[in-house]
Amino acid sequence: MKTHSILILTAVLLFGVLVTIGLVSQSTSIKKSIKPPLATQSKPPTVNVEKKDLLPATGEKVEFSEIRQALSELQALQKGSGSVQQIQEKKAALKAAIESGIKKDRKSVLRLLLNIKEEGGWLGFTDYGCLFVQSAPDLAIALLDQVREQDLDWVVEAIGAAWAKSDPEAAFAWANQQTNTKVKDLILRGVIVSIASKDFKRALAYIQSLSPGASQDSTIPEAFRMAAGHNFQGALAVMQSLPKGRTKDLATKGIILHLSICGDGDRDAQAAWDMVSGIDDTGIRTELQLECPAAQNADILTWWAVKHPDAAIQWMLSLPVGKSKDLALGRICQGMYRDNPQAAWYLASVIGDAGIRDMSKRFVAWEWYKKDRAAARQWMLSLPEGPARDVALSGVSDGLSMSDRQDGMDLKLKISDTGLRTEFLDAYACDWCSKDRAAATQWMQSLPAGPNKDLVAVGMSRALAANDPQAAMDMATGIADKGIRTETQKITFEQWSKKDPAAATQWINRSALPQELKTQLLQR
Repeated sequence: MKTHSILILTAVLLFGVLVTIGLVSQSTSIKKSIKPPLATQSKPPTVNVEKKDLLPATGEKVEFSEIRQALSELQALQKGSGSVQQIQEKKAALKAAIESGIKKDRKSVLRLLLNIKEEGGWLGFTDYGCLFVQSAPDLAIALLDQVREQDLDWVVEAIGAAWAKSDPEAAFAWANQQTNTKVKDLILRGVIVSIASKDFKRALAYIQSLSPGASQDSTIPEAFRMAAGHNFQGALAVMQSLPKGRTKDLATKGIILHLSICGDGDRDAQAAWDMVSGIDDTGIRTELQLECPAAQNADILTWWAVKHPDAAIQWMLSLPVGKSKDLALGRICQGMYRDNPQAAWYLASVIGDAGIRDMSKRFVAWEWYKKDRAAARQWMLSLPEGPARDVALSGVSDGLSMSDRQDGMDLKLKISDTGLRTEFLDAYACDWCSKDRAAATQWMQSLPAGPNKDLVAVGMSRALAANDPQAAMDMATGIADKGIRTETQKITFEQWSKKDPAAATQWINRSALPQELKTQLLQR
């Protein structure tokens, strides 16, 4: 079987969670529990980084220049024949430069060394960040006091992963030194997934040090997935040699995930599905069959349905009536729409759960529309008026509202359900006006007078109220339906009067509104 390279977990970890970062004045209990390494690495790390990456950038701040220069010299000593004393002296100089930089510009230093962006959270280690960790892991660990809680787990794990690339034994020893179980497992996970593709035996040995439960459940599949990307037959043989039990099921999950992401043929699809069916643990098996994302928002069953739709349908029919069967039908629809969208629509129509049914129908309609706009549009508009047609129209129009707003709004006008159409026209008109006022206004003015035009004007008035309340009142005044017009004017005036009561009152007094309405507005 052909072996493919895969996006290893450490790459995922490098992107982290995008959250807001701020100064943390006090260390948390987790930070306090993280122990620095007892000693420096057992051997100098070897990292392939271009020399230019270590040099100060043109016009860079002094503290950056000092940090880069000290790290460059430390790396040269570690890779060369520097004495222990020379290395320790240079590391002390790097530490001093970092501490000085933190005092002057904390944000910039964290961005340089840990790739933490104050307004965006931890973005994952760059090559430069990995070099820093591998050259001076103790200094990287010391910087954890500057990391906010929402980024801490990711950074701790990534330090373990980066350090393991140069000295897995030292990183493993650091993990085992921790008394906080959570911290220990985070470091171990980083170490294990980092070395799994190159030293699978060592990775398996390290897995035994993980706490049972969630840590093993997440790490074992990733270790086997990475190993399979490097040596599929070897990883498969190790998985098959394991005794029956949860560890084997988790290892099988890792192999399946590799196949589902990297497999490109019928044989791989069938092999992955056969492995899923052979998993003893009901929870793991169900997750893979119906719920587990694999690649590009797909899952194992969806992928199998692409390659073997008849077999997938036959398996689905064997399930008892209930949510599992409905989920299976939804996944199969997502796999079949490419080759037979009308059959996929039919399958979606017989799903029992209303939420899953509508979601599947919307998906099929939109994906078909993207593939063949003319055919999908003709089919969609040929459906009899009713809930099914409205679901198709809403699915396509929602997608178009992000790219072709006018076409999307035109389709929303064709929705027969008054409540659904009202909700959509109001919300999307508001959004469109906020992003492109001129285009939205031009489209609204092209509509014939009537309920739809009024609904669009309501949405646009809401969008204008925040920044241009006078234009919002003008828009509301043009609504034909008296009841909708009056209610919109009242809401708009109330917002305006809170922001600028003098201007709002002046506009009301000068307007051509009926005196009775003026009085009502001014008394609110």
